[in-house]
Amino acid sequence: MWLRHCLLCERLQRDYCCQKCWQVIVPYTPKSQPSWSQILSPGGFPCISYTPYTGLIQQLLYLIKYHGFKGLARELGEHLGQWYLTHWPLPDVIIPVPLHLNRERERGYNQSFIMATALGRQLKRPVIPWVLRAEQTPALYSFTPQERMQLLQSAFVLNPDVTLPKSVITVPPSLLILDDILTTGSTLNAVMERLLAVSSRQVALTLARADITDPLAF
Repeated sequence: MWLRHCLLCERLQRDYCCQKCWQVIVPYTPKSQPSWSQILSPGGFPCISYTPYTGLIQQLLYLIKYHGFKGLARELGEHLGQWYLTHWPLPDVIIPVPLHLNRERERGYNQSFIMATALGRQLKRPVIPWVLRAEQTPALYSFTPQERMQLLQSAFVLNPDVTLPKSVITVPPSLLILDDILTTGSTLNAVMERLLAVSSRQVALTLARADITDPLAF
């Protein structure tokens, strides 16, 4: 068996993040932390998040997005799937939030798509790139929620080459939209509003949620 060092504690083991470090990452649960979900606005879509965007999970997502650890995104998607199965009903389809083609080329991959693929294997559900990012917007962290909504208004379009798999017999299908981090919810809102043409039965899922009161402080 090929071994590697844990990215956080350097313990020699099989995965990028060892089980001991993963156990430090505490997930939201309905009993211990009722704020496990958040209603996105203005569309009113629900969003489920696995854990707060702090500590170790923040380090892991940074390594994925800026240091090329593609395999780590798969591991996080697997853990997310194991947790999801113990709490939530299964969707018909999983849809990753897309990156613009230029940004995906720079990074070499879309971490949300990799996570969604791993999640789909856990849930035994198809992963469909039903939304494309047609416009490349600037980094959103310096903009207010209102400015983000305006920037993202026409950023996403439905993928014309996608059709619903024959295995999905529910009409309209239930959609699980996956992203890595929830901050203000502007991106997820824009994606989910575009998907209203497909189905109004939508729930967002993110690995982490930034608990912030001022988006400009993020």
